[in-house]
Amino acid sequence: MAEQTTWRATVRVICLDSARRVLLLHWRDPVDGHLLWEPPGGGIEPGEDEATAARREVLEETGMSITLMSGRRVLVHRDTRWCGRRYVGDEPFLLARLPAAHPVRPTALTTEENGALIEGRWLTWAQVLALPDAVEPPNLGDALRALDPTGPWSN
Repeated sequence: MAEQTTWRATVRVICLDSARRVLLLHWRDPVDGHLLWEPPGGGIEPGEDEATAARREVLEETGMSITLMSGRRVLVHRDTRWCGRRYVGDEPFLLARLPAAHPVRPTALTTEENGALIEGRWLTWAQVLALPDAVEPPNLGDALRALDPTGPWSN
């Protein structure tokens, strides 16, 4: 039997604090238990544009209100598995800068997300590279370079 491949309109946000640490969320897949780190984000609801969906998703998953950087958008090809499905497609990544790292306090996780979110953490690029679990997307450094070409990931 062929694996089910799916895609839906989604958006992710690279959140950077003043020290250029990136916010990643640590998830445990509720179906197979695999662990991954990824920027906050998720589905674009009917009637939403990317920016509205991005701000809503970050608020729901982290409790933070963000301002997106104008003109900072890059499409990132994704090929990932979650909840027994394979998701393949291009996903917009947007950039938000925050004056300081804020604690992650989710406000509205879905039923699926509620038991799956382990933590959110602000990480230096060196810490991202040292994570023992998968980082999604695997080419996160390319997205960071495109959105913030002078950051520590540009080396």
